[in-house]
Amino acid sequence: ATEAGRRVLVVVCRPDCGGSRALIERVMAKEEIAEVLQASFVCISIDSRTPDPALTPLLSALPKTEPTPVCIYLAPAPTPRVLHSTAGGRPAAVFLRDLTEALAKP
Repeated sequence: ATEAGRRVLVVVCRPDCGGSRALIERVMAKEEIAEVLQASFVCISIDSRTPDPALTPLLSALPKTEPTPVCIYLAPAPTPRVLHSTAGGRPAAVFLRDLTEALAKP
């Protein structure tokens, strides 16, 4: 992400969750959103039921009551930090606003 000059979007989801599937299959697939994602983000999807052990610290920092999907927008190295985060299903217009908000932060 750093070399490409992009932010990082981590989507924590469950394959059996309707909101998670809708976000990935319908919202993120919309042309105007896909263009922003491809140009400005490195996207990582994590199955909350079987995450990679290396991601345990990230997942353990999330509140346990959050619904899926959870989207975490990160600034890349050298100063990685959370820029924005959301939980639950998001309509396309709201998701696009979230992307724009994450991109606007220094």
